[in-house]
Order: sequence, then C-alpha cells, then structure tokens
Amino acid sequence: MKWVLTSIAAVAALATGPVNAADIPVKAPPPAAAYNWSGFYFGGTGGVGRLRTDWTYVGPSFPSPNPTDDATWVGGGFVGIQWQTGNWVFGAEANGIATGLRTSAFCPNPIYNCVVRLDDYWTVGARLGYVMWNALWYATGGFAEGRVKTSTPLIATGVNFDTSSVNQPGWFAGAGVEYVLGNTGLIFGFEYDHVGFDTKTHNPTPFASSQVRNIGADVDTFRARLSYKFNWWR
Repeated sequence: MKWVLTSIAAVAALATGPVNAADIPVKAPPPAAAYNWSGFYFGGTGGVGRLRTDWTYVGPSFPSPNPTDDATWVGGGFVGIQWQTGNWVFGAEANGIATGLRTSAFCPNPIYNCVVRLDDYWTVGARLGYVMWNALWYATGGFAEGRVKTSTPLIATGVNFDTSSVNQPGWFAGAGVEYVLGNTGLIFGFEYDHVGFDTKTHNPTPFASSQVRNIGADVDTFRARLSYKFNWWR
C-alpha cells in the first residue's frame, strides 16, 4: 500500500509541479527607441518670400517714394547641429538664401523708377525645440545680413541714372516643424521666418548728394525644408 501511495504522490507532483510553458508570462519586448534628434545635419530649402522696403531721400528737396512690397521665390541651403535631452532639443543653424525679390515705385521725377533689390541674405542663430507627436516643433532666431541694392532706371529705356549696394545687418525670428522620414536619416519640415534689416544710408554711383537715400527692408518667408542628419552620438 505504501508504494501505491508513493506512486500517486509522484503522479500528482508531475501533474501540478511543472508549469505549462503556455502559462508562463512572457516579458513584453522593450518598446522601440524613440528617434534621437541629436546630430549634425545639412539640407536645402525653398518657398515664397515677401519683401517690404522703405526709401527715404536724405536731402530735404525731394519727396520720397511710398513704401513698396513684392512677393516671389526664395531658396537656398543650411547646415546645423543639435542635441536632445529628454523631449527638449537645443541647436544652432546657418542659412544662405537667394531671392528674386525686387520692389519698385515712381521716383520724385516720374520718368524714373526707384528700385530696391534683395538678391541674397544669410542668417545664423539658435534653435529651441520640443519633441511631441513624433515631430520636432521649434523656434529659432538670431543674426541676419543681406545685400540690398538700389537703382533708378529710366522707365523708357531701362538705363540706370545711378546705383548703390550696401550690406545691411539685422535680425530674424521664426518657427517650424520637422518630421523624420522613416529610418532614412532624411527630415522634412516647414519654417516661417521674419527677417528685419537695419535701415542704412546708400550713397549712389555716380555720387550726387541730392540722391543719397536711407533704405529699410524686411522679409517674411514660408519655406519647405529637406535635410539629412548624421548620428554622431553613436
């Protein structure tokens, strides 16, 4: 009888002791690592811009043209670096932008046009971003400088009476959003910027003191961006 009881106990132990593999809780795999925005990047950008200018003659003998504006294409390239900690992203970026922006108004002598052109400008500044909804939302701002040119062409022939060209420093501020395109290293986004150039005195060539003018300018742009980021932290 003893061996019968022993056998029953052994069978019961086999039936209840080991746990069925299907009943063992399986540890869930760790979630995929969130995208790390840290790194060095470069890219291209393009969109539309609006230029507003103000032309004021220094000499009191001439009235000044009214403020004018123009909208057309802008495009260029950029390079930057950024570092992420938690959901915050800190960075710096430099942009070089070419434009076709040009404003025009009648000069005090209406047989001439008073023309202001902004062929290109550059910016360098800081970026502060926050990662939310798998996207980087950021603000940016810093220093800007543009080459502002003026001319007074004769309307009938297009021949310039005088010209000037001055580097005008200023500032910029803007905001944007960027999205990662899969695991390609490519980042796509949009950015709005306002650029304000300091008013500067333009001494025309050939020089005439009566034609000296102060020129102010500012630009608003809305641009798409495409960049490639290198993962330098690895």
